[in-house]
Amino acid sequence: PAEATVPTTTMQAQPQPSWRHRWWLLPAGAAIALAVALAVIVPRRPGAGTTLDPNLVAVAPFDGVGSELELWREGMVDLLSRNFDGAGSLRTVSPSVVIHRWNGRADPASAAALGRRIGAGLVVFGNLGAIGPDSVRVAATILDVVRRRTMGEAEVRGYADHMAQLADALTI
Repeated sequence: PAEATVPTTTMQAQPQPSWRHRWWLLPAGAAIALAVALAVIVPRRPGAGTTLDPNLVAVAPFDGVGSELELWREGMVDLLSRNFDGAGSLRTVSPSVVIHRWNGRADPASAAALGRRIGAGLVVFGNLGAIGPDSVRVAATILDVVRRRTMGEAEVRGYADHMAQLADALTI
């Protein structure tokens, strides 16, 4: 019988490239590791890169003079937010979010800072003041945070026990 021949191939060992040909891997790996570490470790500043929505309204807590009016400091936030929400294309930031993020007095600088922190293009702020034993003055300002200017101011006066009606009049 004829013997079968099995083809054989000879494999020559390929020389492995030395590290000196891959010198660029070490700095590239270090740069990638540094970028990942910075993305994970370095916290973002609150509001950094936040886009201001021109149809989003934040109603800031009002400054109040007198202990009787202190209750309405945050009460006006609730009343006015409810009134503005859905008026045309306007949407309001939740009063609880605004109160939690609020810092400062009812002034343009604090209002603008609030708007930038939460992305609201419009901020309403104001103050309450007693004008007699049972009457109050409620003044409000609408700040356009995007354009950095006051859009309007309004003031209403009435009885302290009719704050909901005063808020409605102020909204209009």
